Amino acid sequence: MIIKPATSRPRTVPGRPAGSPDTACVITCHNYGRFLAQCLDSCLRQTTPFAHIIVVDDASTDDTRHVTAKYAKRGVKFLRTEFRNYSMARNAGYKALPQASHVLFVDADNWLVDNYVEVLRRGFVKPNIGACYGNLLHYRDNRALGLSKSVRAFKEGWLEHSNMADACSLMRCDAFEQAGMWSEAGTVMSDWSLWLRFRRMGWKMQFCPEAILNYRIHGQQMSIEWRTDPRKVVEAAPKESALIAVVTLFSGRAWALGSYARFLRGLQWNRKNIVVVAVDNSGNPGFSRQLKTMLHDSGYVHILVPDATRAVAEVSSERFAADPRLRQKHNQQLAVQMARLYAIARQFVPAAATHVWTIEDDIEPPPDALKHLVFGLYRSQQAGMIGGLARSRFGARWIAWDNGKPFEAPPAGGYKEATETGFLCALFPRSVWDALAFKPGPGVPAGNVAYDHTACRDIRDMGRKVFIAGSVRCKHWQSNGTCA
Repeated sequence: MIIKPATSRPRTVPGRPAGSPDTACVITCHNYGRFLAQCLDSCLRQTTPFAHIIVVDDASTDDTRHVTAKYAKRGVKFLRTEFRNYSMARNAGYKALPQASHVLFVDADNWLVDNYVEVLRRGFVKPNIGACYGNLLHYRDNRALGLSKSVRAFKEGWLEHSNMADACSLMRCDAFEQAGMWSEAGTVMSDWSLWLRFRRMGWKMQFCPEAILNYRIHGQQMSIEWRTDPRKVVEAAPKESALIAVVTLFSGRAWALGSYARFLRGLQWNRKNIVVVAVDNSGNPGFSRQLKTMLHDSGYVHILVPDATRAVAEVSSERFAADPRLRQKHNQQLAVQMARLYAIARQFVPAAATHVWTIEDDIEPPPDALKHLVFGLYRSQQAGMIGGLARSRFGARWIAWDNGKPFEAPPAGGYKEATETGFLCALFPRSVWDALAFKPGPGVPAGNVAYDHTACRDIRDMGRKVFIAGSVRCKHWQSNGTCA
C-alpha cells in the first residue's frame, strides 16, 4: 500500500467565528450546580484572565442554568446541550466560542488556584509543546487529602503505560484541533486518549507543578467506573488512540501466510491504529508476490520492506526456519542476521507509533491479544516488554525461561516475570524499542547465541522488566498444518 500525503485543507472547527488569539475556558456541568459558583469564581479570579468563559450545561436537572445566569454580566456565556456525554459537551462548548490561542477545560466540580493559568502559560517555552498541566490537590468534603500520585512530570515512554495529566490542562488550540479534539466515541479516560493523539501528532507536554487544580472527590464522578474496573481503560484510551506498529520478518514460508492473514482479519483492535511493517527476507519472487497480495487484501496500512540478504549464502531463509540442525550449525550467523533484520525493520516503524508489537510469521496470537498485552503495560510502569506464550516446535515447553529454567505459565488473566523470551509475540513501549540496539549474545540453553535473549537482558539492564501474559496463548504453526 502506498501512503500518500493528505491533500485536505487544515482542519477548521465549524461554527466558530474568528477572533483575537487569547485563552478560552470551557466549563462542563451535569448536575453540578451546587459546585458551579466556586468553580466560576476561581476562573474569574485568574491573574491571567480568560478572554472567554462558557458553561456547557449538559442535560442537568438542577439549578445549573440559574447559577450561570448570575455571572452573565461578567461575560460568562451559557450553552445547553442534551448529550449526556462530557466529551461531546466539551467539544460543543469549544466550537461555540470565538477563536483563541489556548483553551482550558474545567469540570464544574473542581476549582483553580488564582495563578493556575498564569503558571501554565509560562510553560509553553518551546513551539512543540501542545499542552501544559499542573498538579491535582485532592479534596473530599472540603478537606484537602494531598496531591495526586498519578500526576507526574512528563517523561518519554511513560504515556505508553498510563495517563499522567488531567483533562484540565492548558492546550494550544492548534494542537487540540489537530489531534481531533475530545473523542466522542467513549468517556473512559478521554484525557489519556487525547494525550496519546497529541504524541502521535508530534506535540509534547510540559508539567508545571506550581499550578494547582483543586480536585473534588465524590460519589457522582464518572471516573469511579474505571477506577473500580481498570481493564476498561485499555478497552478505551489506547485502543482508540495508540498507534501500534506490528513488525514481522517473513522468511518465505508460504504455508504460514494463511494463519497470518487470519490473525489480521480477527484482530480485535481499532484497525486505523495498526500499521504492519513486513520485512520480506525470502529472496523468492513467488513468495514476495503472495505476501504483497496478502497484505493488500488485509486492508491494513502496511510497509513492505524487501531484504534478500542471507545469513549463509547457500542457505535460504525458509530452510533456516524449517531445519533446527542448520540453525544449530550456523547459530552465530543466524543471530547476527536476525538482529540486523530487526534493525532494518526499526527504520520503517512510523515516528508516530506509540508501541511496537513483534510477531513471528508462524505465530497466530488470539484475537484479543492486544487487550491483554497493553493492560500488562498499564499495570506495571516497569514493564519494558510484555510477551505472549507459544509452545516450542522442538520440545514440550514454553518459549520463555526463568533464569535458565523451564518457564511455568501464569494463569489466564495473570502476568509473570521472565528472564528471557523470544520476539514471537511481544509488545514494547516505543521508548524501550528505540533504546534497544539489536545484537547477538548468549542465549538459553548455554552455548546458544540469540538476539532476543540479549534484548531481554538489555531491557532488564534499563531497570525494566519482561513479563509474560497468561491470557495470550498463541498458536505456533508447523508446515504440516498442525500446531506445536
